[in-house]
Amino acid sequence: MSYLKGRFLILIGLVFSIAACQDDPEAQDTKAPVVTLLSPQQGDTFYAGDEIHFEAILEDETGLATYHLSVHEGGDGHSHGRIAASTFNIDQSFTVSGKRVEVHEHISIPSDATPGMYHFIVKAIDELGNSTSFADGSTRELEIEILASSLE
Repeated sequence: MSYLKGRFLILIGLVFSIAACQDDPEAQDTKAPVVTLLSPQQGDTFYAGDEIHFEAILEDETGLATYHLSVHEGGDGHSHGRIAASTFNIDQSFTVSGKRVEVHEHISIPSDATPGMYHFIVKAIDELGNSTSFADGSTRELEIEILASSLE
């Protein structure tokens, strides 16, 4: 009889542990963060020597960990595995925390930046390692154009 009682207690414990995991939202979170890119917009034009106003809202139901910003030449049809040599490239990650983060930065464009089309990409990763991606469209990517300095 004690053998059956022991098995019954193990079964009850297993049921409660599974139920507890189902109530824990972090145990179920497999969603990538949401990136809302407010500025710049697709096709915006900037001049070498000026600034890019970068504004975004990053959100995640369990909490954010980092976001990554990449700006690089994009006019040669290259893949994202390679960043073309240019006088203007950004490839940086920033630590963030909280469930909602508002990013507001002014990015200086060097006065000798190579004119042309550039990719502007924002990715995010949450505390559980869920990441935005190109495959599902959750990474925000757009093209901007940089023209020769307006002072020339």
